[in-house]
Amino acid sequence: MPQLSPAMGILVFLFTNISFIILMLSVRPSISVEPSKSSLNTAEKAFRSFS
Repeated sequence: MPQLSPAMGILVFLFTNISFIILMLSVRPSISVEPSKSSLNTAEKAFRSFS
């Protein structure tokens, strides 16, 4: 059982990093093209769901 916790921590760490990179890549063009509050709200909701 103790061997599973570091592996799970690494998987969660990689998942959060990949999801954060995808989130930034998907939010950056929408902000540069149209700086609206809707894109910022979706990013905030996604960040709260991951955190």
